[in-house]
Amino acid sequence: MTARASASRRPASAPLPWIDKWLAACHDLAELERSNPMTDAVIQEIDGRMIRVGDKWLADFASCNYLGFDLEREIIDVVPSYLAKWGTHPSWSRLLGSPVLYEQIEERLAELVGAPDTLVLPTITLIHMSVIPVLAGSGTIYVESRAHKTIYEGCQLAAARGATIKRFIFEDAEDLERLLREGGGQPRLICVATLAIVSAFAFSSEAVAAPGGGRSSRCCPPCARSSRRRSWSSTARTPPAGSGSRPRRPTRSSRWAPT
Repeated sequence: MTARASASRRPASAPLPWIDKWLAACHDLAELERSNPMTDAVIQEIDGRMIRVGDKWLADFASCNYLGFDLEREIIDVVPSYLAKWGTHPSWSRLLGSPVLYEQIEERLAELVGAPDTLVLPTITLIHMSVIPVLAGSGTIYVESRAHKTIYEGCQLAAARGATIKRFIFEDAEDLERLLREGGGQPRLICVATLAIVSAFAFSSEAVAAPGGGRSSRCCPPCARSSRRRSWSSTARTPPAGSGSRPRRPTRSSRWAPT
């Protein structure tokens, strides 16, 4: 009986069975829903940068439209003509058939930013999975501890292809400098934690001076500017009962201003 009981005990270091992991995940999700009223929120209406969830109007600081082009009248007005010519989705891999629209926007974007060439990808995930392994090669990636999940996924793919990953403490430049001085294979890529990865300018292979000599690629230039916006959340504004009024819509000049 003793031997059977001992055998049935699970060592503390043993991995949790899948049911325990599933229950833990359910607990975490329930706690997130309890503590954050915006979890799984359904947005019924928008008015510029204001959104309505239920009977509450909120100032939207959680949008992924970092350049703010989603409500630009000039862009909205020209979309129907392109939809009529190309449909709602170009259904080819660019390796097999690339719509000329991509080449046109890449040429204009290269001219705008003064780059020899650009590559347009439609999602952050594709950017990270495609660009990080190419920039890193067999070199070293320095990734901030709170980097976006898709950055980690891109780093993992790069590691599978020979890159070395080193993590540094969130918003700790001294810890990053310490790792850089320890040295590492070239090229060197620095990935910082941000959700504000601007689609058009997300990855620049801009070389920056690194401690101890050599050059590092920094991704991405908007990160430092956008880091101040990371902690913003939607602020509830409830109109007076029965008034039917809604909060004043933020102006273009105050779109990104913290409240």
